[in-house]
Amino acid sequence: SPIAQVNGVFNAVVADGDYVDTAFFQGRGAGEGPTASSVVADIVDIARGIRRLIEDDGHRARVAAEGPAWAQRFSCRAMAEGYLAVYRALAKGAT
Repeated sequence: SPIAQVNGVFNAVVADGDYVDTAFFQGRGAGEGPTASSVVADIVDIARGIRRLIEDDGHRARVAAEGPAWAQRFSCRAMAEGYLAVYRALAKGAT
């Protein structure tokens, strides 16, 4: 796997989707410590959100009521167009 070869101050992202092929991006990042800290912070935020959904009946009801509208805003087509915009911008920078 190409991601296994990434080390030092470099970060990598692998994007894989239904409407796009697998793409691998590598570049200088903030470094191992700051990147790990950000990943852990994201995981903690997700865990807090899940806990809130479990414990807060009012919040869970609001999320359930608003969920379908949010889901429509984030369609597969919109996501694919977003990926393509990023790929095009990256391709321009590579030339």
